[in-house]
Amino acid sequence: MKFLTAKQISGEIDSIITEAKQQIILISPYIQISPLYIDHMHDASERRVKITFVFRDQNQKFMQEMNLGSIRGIELKYLENLHAKCYMNESTALITSMNLYDASENNREMGILLNSTDSADLYQKVRREADSIIAASQKLNTFIRSIKNFVKDVTHAFCIRCAEPIAENPEKPLCASCFSAWKKFGDPNYKEKYCHICGRDWPSSLAKPLCKECWADSA
Repeated sequence: MKFLTAKQISGEIDSIITEAKQQIILISPYIQISPLYIDHMHDASERRVKITFVFRDQNQKFMQEMNLGSIRGIELKYLENLHAKCYMNESTALITSMNLYDASENNREMGILLNSTDSADLYQKVRREADSIIAASQKLNTFIRSIKNFVKDVTHAFCIRCAEPIAENPEKPLCASCFSAWKKFGDPNYKEKYCHICGRDWPSSLAKPLCKECWADSA
């Protein structure tokens, strides 16, 4: 267990993202995120790291600027009464006062860093609470449908073959290039690689382009 101040905290958040091998959990009320963290989240998604971000911010400007939906497979969730700030991966957890944007480095911040090996009991308690917060939150697509005049391009969907960002349309879940390749055989049940809505690895097809969770949310 380590006590951290502002610049140390910033470095540890970056390490949690860059060193993750399986999962990243970001819990913060505010959706504004340092561009450096965004870049490293893209890198993590390319390593097939699952990323879950829970927030409560309804700032449409930042929603549009962050373009978090461009991070393949990220799970965006909303919780109205969220106040906690916790950042973790499969081995490290950071509980802190710091937000995820650059200006926080100029503030007086404190944080506690826990390791799943040296502080196993505390790490597991943090993980259980993080899982509870995730379970209590709404998936972003569900949240968007409940907000009038919300920015329409906050999220997009994914090609079920290459995961390229495309417009959400379950009847057309392939990008133009992949559709041209698919059209040579035209098998609607041919197994593809990703869910059209969330971009997760999933044995989808043109006939069934959504994973079970996204299919339930769209019903």
